[in-house]
Amino acid sequence: MEIRESRRDELVVLELAGRLDAKGAKEVERHVSQLIAAHRAFVILELTGVEAVDSAGLRSVLRLHRRLEAGEGFLMLSAPSPTVREALEVSGVDRELEIASTLDRALARATPEALRADRTGKLAARLLGVPNRVEDEDPRSAVRELGHIAAALIRPNSSGSADARRPPPKASDPTDDAEAARPSRGLASWLDRLRGRSDA
Repeated sequence: MEIRESRRDELVVLELAGRLDAKGAKEVERHVSQLIAAHRAFVILELTGVEAVDSAGLRSVLRLHRRLEAGEGFLMLSAPSPTVREALEVSGVDRELEIASTLDRALARATPEALRADRTGKLAARLLGVPNRVEDEDPRSAVRELGHIAAALIRPNSSGSADARRPPPKASDPTDDAEAARPSRGLASWLDRLRGRSDA
């Protein structure tokens, strides 16, 4: 397994080439362990050069994802070949972490703001009792939206207090606050389905 490392601000991109089997997975895990020790916890695995992946490689990816997430880090996969992508989907790995079709899309997605929103969203989901997974539906977009909502509500200003820069609601329209706090139609629908399942 060949591993080429590059850095983009807080992110580390590891371009892999070869087979992600038991031997290759050990090399990747060793490399990522060194990054974790150096407090580099935001990682993208670029898979364009990966010829094949087996069960050992898939388990390794999940272990890395959970290790990084436990330390408030992040793991994303990018640009897998059709064969590798099929293995990720059949194994369910694609339901555990994000897979971007290209490295550029992964980099656009993995901005510091988005990473903070993801972490805030996961915390909000746990506080609200939202499960990590909904049957036949990936809840990550809703969890991310919870993160953006929570981050917007608690974003500090330069003095460290709550976002005092937000203008007060206009007296002529008392519905402004309710409208701003209302979740999007997609999030509301998803939460309604959760409630329906819990009531059943």
